[in-house]
Amino acid sequence: MSENSRIRADELIGRRVVNISGKRIGHVHDLRAERIGNQLCVTALMVGPRAWLVKLGVSRGLGREVVWENIVELGATIRVRGDGKKMDV
Repeated sequence: MSENSRIRADELIGRRVVNISGKRIGHVHDLRAERIGNQLCVTALMVGPRAWLVKLGVSRGLGREVVWENIVELGATIRVRGDGKKMDV
């Protein structure tokens, strides 16, 4: 993904995430971001049903985190490198 790409957070939430082979990893439930200068930049997508529990504060460390650098295609479906198993936080 281009470092200069701009997208609203609400456009990412709910999108389906698959690996490059098309295997379903889950849906985006939350985002991780950091401030870079005067901008807030997304650094990772929190994906899958367990990520929803982390967002609700019911569970810790069980969400699946996909770092921004692993995003290959950002369309209606988000394609990422990896199989999802190595993305657990």
